[in-house]
Amino acid sequence: GTNRSINSHELSAKNGVNRIMSRTCHTQETRTANEAVVAWLDQAINLHQSDRIAGARKKLQGVFQTVRNLGQRFFCNPSKDGLIVLHRGKELFLEDSVSCSAKHGTLLLDSSNSGAQFYSSLLNVIGAFAVVISEFKVAKEAFSLLTDFHQQSAETSRKRDLGAAYNNKGCIALILGELKQAELDFKTSLKYLQSAKERHQLHNPLLETMSIAVNSNIGRLYQLSRSYSKALEKQEQLVESCKTKEVKELPLQVVFTVLNNLAVLCTTLGQFSKAEQELKWLVSYCYKMNREDCDFLLNFVALHLSEVFLIRGKQKEAEKAFRLDDDVAMLAGLHINVRLETVEKLVDVFVLNGKIRSACELLERSANIIENIFGTDHFNVASLLYKQGEVLTLAGEISNAAEKFKRAIGILEEIFGIKHPLLLKCYISLGELALRSKQADESYFYYQRAMENIETIYQVSFVNQLSRTYLEMTSSNTFHQSKMLRDRSKIEGLVAEHGVVLAVLLSRPVVQD
Repeated sequence: GTNRSINSHELSAKNGVNRIMSRTCHTQETRTANEAVVAWLDQAINLHQSDRIAGARKKLQGVFQTVRNLGQRFFCNPSKDGLIVLHRGKELFLEDSVSCSAKHGTLLLDSSNSGAQFYSSLLNVIGAFAVVISEFKVAKEAFSLLTDFHQQSAETSRKRDLGAAYNNKGCIALILGELKQAELDFKTSLKYLQSAKERHQLHNPLLETMSIAVNSNIGRLYQLSRSYSKALEKQEQLVESCKTKEVKELPLQVVFTVLNNLAVLCTTLGQFSKAEQELKWLVSYCYKMNREDCDFLLNFVALHLSEVFLIRGKQKEAEKAFRLDDDVAMLAGLHINVRLETVEKLVDVFVLNGKIRSACELLERSANIIENIFGTDHFNVASLLYKQGEVLTLAGEISNAAEKFKRAIGILEEIFGIKHPLLLKCYISLGELALRSKQADESYFYYQRAMENIETIYQVSFVNQLSRTYLEMTSSNTFHQSKMLRDRSKIEGLVAEHGVVLAVLLSRPVVQD
């Protein structure tokens, strides 16, 4: 009995030591994981800041994979260095708790403001960083993890956090062409933000800003969904709201995105006078804000204004609105995505001026720079290749244009599979080139791929909706009527836009079994 008692005490003591050792090992393991992730994130930021974005992409992918695999329990006790790196990331990628994308017209929100959780802040920075360098798969997974975390965490499950997290999920869905999912996410975001407003009861500037951002994203969704009347109504309301507030009450990125989205929409709808008015206001706003980063935005807005002037036949005003001595220099330095958008807009201005050769040369130089910065397999490279294909088509260089489109497709299919808005454009362009070259089978193949994208992106049926509407419109001589674009239904708009695709697909006889 005495021996049993002694053995029992010895076993208890041993188990106690094991528990202490386990906690010590876990603490050491946690500290090691924290330090590694923080170091890699810091390296990724440094690479991004020095325009070595191909390296930043790989490093950020490694950071995210580690964070995802380890889970939140490894990031509950951040080091001082970790907090410093995280703060730096927020300043760069979520300035004033918001991040805009000029190319996609979207606004991300920081959903970690109201919580002290290092893990949620880390996911926010990773997601925003990923959008800046167009790593959409990483961004999508990061924001999905973040939404799940907010749903489960007692510390960061405030309505405001959830509203911001769902908004970010919606932004990525919008960029990927998942319009139904984007709509659901944005509506969920507004529901949480409205609940947060009701709880506060008093006016809350941050919640107002967040609501404007989400509604701006919804306006962009309406535009991409071809619901032009709803898009115009939404964007005009937002612009009025921005203008009636004190200019410095809202973050610059929010005001810029809201005004720019309206200008883009008005240009799309042919309302050039309205687009000119909004762009001029935006130019004066950027001057008034007098910030260093406004120079990049001013270049972009001035080019858009120049484009509108050229469309309206105002050549002198167009030349006065924008002058550029060294165009490719815009692709060096920070704010690379705004710079890239500016180059693409400059190409449009060259084309409107009839300077097709200059546009081709600019794109060739820019594509080489972007490949060196991002790597040859990047979304931005595919975007420039598509642009090159468009301009080469205008120049009559059909085989070169087809080669650019096919290279873009190779990159995009590797990233997204066979469904994405830019892939849709590439498929249609190749279908058109094949049609012009009398290559009927090849044209049919690419138009079939395009139609699969149209059905998926816009949630419509080729057989039950598009083909029937096409036959009705063509048989009643209404297909070529100058009906306002914004007054068309979504189906009519898609039929009018993709009539050639429908005509080619419907021209094939149905093979009976």
